[in-house]
Amino acid sequence: MEKLKPLISEKIKEAGLTELGNFYHYFGPYSITAVVCLAESHISFHTWGEENYTSLDVFVCNYTKDNTEKARQIFDYLIAEIFKPEKVTRKEIER
Repeated sequence: MEKLKPLISEKIKEAGLTELGNFYHYFGPYSITAVVCLAESHISFHTWGEENYTSLDVFVCNYTKDNTEKARQIFDYLIAEIFKPEKVTRKEIER
């Protein structure tokens, strides 16, 4: 988990978003809950190692500018480089 934090923080910075703070909690082998607060909104994920399941939410505000591609960039990175799932169910909700 300690290796995960700087990777996510760096990707947020690379995407051009602003991290305000984070909270990570380790529940056991491969089970983590995390919330990263962004000036633009948040990223959260919950993993259930025993179920081989991860729920990921990348939420951004588009009030003053469109951050949609930045959110997609972070989501795609987390899926491809961090979680590496066999199957992805992706839902994009425009708000």
